[in-house]
Amino acid sequence: MEIEGVGRAPIQAARRNPFISFFLSFITPGLGQLYNGQPKKGMLCLLAGYALTVGVARICSGPARTFPGLAALILVTLALSLAISGEAFVTAARGKGGEPTRFNRWYVYLTAVLFGAFVAGPVILLPLKVAGIRLYRIASATMEPTLLAGEWVAGEIAPYRERKPVRGDVVIFPYRGDPSREFIKRVVVLEGETVAIAGGKVTVNGLPLAESWAIERSRPAIPAGGAAPDSMAATTVPPGSVFVLGDSRDISFDSRFYGPIETGRIRARALYVVWSKAPGRMGGAIF
Repeated sequence: MEIEGVGRAPIQAARRNPFISFFLSFITPGLGQLYNGQPKKGMLCLLAGYALTVGVARICSGPARTFPGLAALILVTLALSLAISGEAFVTAARGKGGEPTRFNRWYVYLTAVLFGAFVAGPVILLPLKVAGIRLYRIASATMEPTLLAGEWVAGEIAPYRERKPVRGDVVIFPYRGDPSREFIKRVVVLEGETVAIAGGKVTVNGLPLAESWAIERSRPAIPAGGAAPDSMAATTVPPGSVFVLGDSRDISFDSRFYGPIETGRIRARALYVVWSKAPGRMGGAIF
């Protein structure tokens, strides 16, 4: 009687491409392990990856308000992602993965990638979201010299849930006429205060406002059309609102045109410059 399988070579696990394993796990933790035929390890890496990332982000949410803190948070997250991806790479390179399972299907990989991209969020960007930080690109020169066109800044999301704006805060908010457009301006006048502009000089409650950040220079007409006004009749800022101006007054489209903005519409407060063509500006706090 012949026993099936006796004397035959042992079945070898299907060899996987280590670079694909690395790439998949870098996109979504554990996906490379799944590709290697290790679904249980993949699920463990997925849960552990996101749990540790969220935990680290919550611990570092305070320090992330500074440039060194944000850099440390990103480095820790990157190290975690590389560890999981590296394990998938080594396993595939050594041919120690398991046999393909019913989970090794293209639609499973696609679902996992979409989950990581749109539901849980990319693991490398997830800590920013958890820490309440979002990156913004400066699209124009209306905040020069404080912020230069093309720079990226870190913004504190929903900064006024527990406190009120302070004069000098640089804030990001949607344009009332088109919510898809976001403006970045400086809070110059607070609720209940009366603002007036004469000859380009701002007064608050009848007193001149010292503005170290403001500059005036001759520039082409601003996008809204016409020149930025250098005079404005006295206006009292209503409760729950602020009056905002661009630092580069001659080209800024700001509260001189559309009035005070509601504090509840402010999406973020700019904290520091994350990237700039001028390296010396990177990490600089925004005042």
